[in-house]
Amino acid sequence: MFFWSINGVSMFMKNLVLAMGCSALLVGCDGQPDATQEIVDNLVEAGFPASDIMVVDGKVYVGQDAQVSLAASREMLVQGSTTEEQYRTTNLVSRSLTKICVDGSAFVGDFSTALDRAIQNYDELTLTFGMARAPSTGCSFTINAVIDMGLNGGVAGFPANGQPFGQITIGGQLSQYGVDVIEHVITHELGHTLGLRHSDYYDRSISCGDAGNEGAADVGAIHIPGTPTGATSGGSLMNSCFRPVETGEFAPADITALWTLYPQDTVFNDHGVAPLDSSWSGFKVHAVGDFNGDGRTDLYLNYDNLGAGGNQHIWYGRSDGGFNDHVVASLDSSWSGFKVHAVGDFNGDGRTDLYLNHDNPGAGGNQHIWYGRSDGGFNDHFMAPLDSSWSGFKVHAVGDFNGDGRTDLYVNHNNLGAGGNQHIWYGRTGTGFNGHYIAPLDSSWTGFKVHAVGDFNGDGKTDVYLNHDNLGAGGNQHLWYGRAGTGFNGHGIAPLDSSWIGFKVHAVGDFNGDGKTDLYLNHSNLGAGGHQHFWYGRTTGGFDGHGVAPMDSSWSGFKVHAVGDFNGDGRTELYLNHDNLGAGGSPHIWSGRTDRGFNDHREPTLDSSWNGFKVHAVGDFNGDGKTDLYLNHNNLGAGGSQHIWYGRLP
Repeated sequence: MFFWSINGVSMFMKNLVLAMGCSALLVGCDGQPDATQEIVDNLVEAGFPASDIMVVDGKVYVGQDAQVSLAASREMLVQGSTTEEQYRTTNLVSRSLTKICVDGSAFVGDFSTALDRAIQNYDELTLTFGMARAPSTGCSFTINAVIDMGLNGGVAGFPANGQPFGQITIGGQLSQYGVDVIEHVITHELGHTLGLRHSDYYDRSISCGDAGNEGAADVGAIHIPGTPTGATSGGSLMNSCFRPVETGEFAPADITALWTLYPQDTVFNDHGVAPLDSSWSGFKVHAVGDFNGDGRTDLYLNYDNLGAGGNQHIWYGRSDGGFNDHVVASLDSSWSGFKVHAVGDFNGDGRTDLYLNHDNPGAGGNQHIWYGRSDGGFNDHFMAPLDSSWSGFKVHAVGDFNGDGRTDLYVNHNNLGAGGNQHIWYGRTGTGFNGHYIAPLDSSWTGFKVHAVGDFNGDGKTDVYLNHDNLGAGGNQHLWYGRAGTGFNGHGIAPLDSSWIGFKVHAVGDFNGDGKTDLYLNHSNLGAGGHQHFWYGRTTGGFDGHGVAPMDSSWSGFKVHAVGDFNGDGRTELYLNHDNLGAGGSPHIWSGRTDRGFNDHREPTLDSSWNGFKVHAVGDFNGDGKTDLYLNHNNLGAGGSQHIWYGRLP
């Protein structure tokens, strides 16, 4: 184990004055400047033992690596107590600082790599501030990072006057341990500049092996709520001493501590709407889109059985919040068994349309396209029934496959390898579809399905990703790229091995904002272990794979509830929570990043009153360019307020 110290404690002792060497208030210590005297006095009064206060070249340290300024010591003179693990000082960074930069111009090689990783550790947590390496624009404060070749550890200090401590010193002797340990030390020292104290301040033997502590649990050690009890070796990046096997990454308690101290504003503004009465029992959201072409997302609601009677409803999004309810006369019993099979702009007029047919398209009865109207409601266009040869067919994919600005449908048997022609129905400016059939897929396609639809190569045409229902079942994967004529350009990809069994596509979107669609894959149970994967679309075909460390078992029961650009930054975010929204535990927003992966942002926990709620619709309901969510009980008429969560800027 190695101390956070200058050349080790024995070397440090050559140049320091221990407070215990004089009286409790250092009375009679010759040569102590007034400011240094006051700092030591304040630390003693704050509960730090004199034996842990060190003066080196006129600078005062506690915990062997945290320098304390006069202003910081004065801010510590309040009361507090704890016996828990994660601690802060009273000195925190002001919320007015939105970007903290670190100038490590002297860092090269492993030290430069480690500094970049340490900065990323903080920046990806989505705190009240971002963190970047200087030079960078928009820096609210810059921390100077220097290397001391005679040091085996690191030194920093606590915040004062709402600003981080201005310098971290990193030991050049750390080169013997490699980049992960250097990253650990840099991240640790940056933690001090933000107000974090050693997790094992009360018993340094936990990480250092030596006896002693760093003072009572007064101002210098205020417990951070939500962190676990008791420090353990390797249990926190903020332990007093490091090991040669450190990973450089935050422990869960460290992340909780930072989220608690520097929580970013919630991603959503919650807008409550009066409950729906019991007459809404049995209703559901059948379709989501911009039906009137005003740039705001609307909802179409009806009974689960469209022909059950009762008025239909279109809820039009409003710029000032909520919805305008537009009532449409009920459908008669002839609509029983119909459903909405596809939603899109089939005629290219800028308004969303619906395609409706029997659940079994070959059951007989007219097909219907409901075209959105600018003045409310739909124009119903019916088409001749499909004969019984269409039994067992379904719409597998919806998108603009030929890039003409109109939505198209890919239709085939439920079992893709069952034989019979495939069909693409191309939207057209008049009414109906232009049908195009493709030769059947042979029996080798049995068990395949469409897992994702998007513009994977960024050419403005919709593409389709197909694989076995079980991704690890073997057999080539397939990307069907849309093309300007008709049909698809097929692109085969090598099979996934059996380690992919149990994986699925959880989310589809443009996570890095490059204009190409990406996929997020993980086990069906997010907390089952095994690496997470991002597949980034690319212009040359296929995907660029990016693996991310597994999620631990605490993520069991979580799922992706919604996907969209909640903060309007041009990148796709995910909203994750327990399947039961009111089960406790913090919801998470994963914000897409330009450099791969996500920034994890924790939202406030929903209490048990949210039991039975779910996300019914996702879209831009107020037309501000950010994605919003509509939440209500699974049974819309169960009572209790409805909620619209409006996305907002970070």
